[in-house]
Amino acid sequence: MEIDQPYGTPERDVMCVMVCGKLVDIDLHGRRYDGLVGLIRAGGTDMSEAMVAASAAWEYARYDSDQTMPGFRAAACQQGRGL
Repeated sequence: MEIDQPYGTPERDVMCVMVCGKLVDIDLHGRRYDGLVGLIRAGGTDMSEAMVAASAAWEYARYDSDQTMPGFRAAACQQGRGL
């Protein structure tokens, strides 16, 4: 999540709603651009997938090997949701 990018603050707010009150697991993958990179799960839900499916975040295909993300993005766009 990049707060200084367009829609960064609303993206953060959606993530906060999704994880509020839930146990969160974080699998750190390393560092990039002065920040941590990892996979976040809340209540067993992959937050990357949930955020893209809600159109609250964009996939970054260059670094993403998850082949389901384009489908989540396309469905959100077709339904006129979010970003």
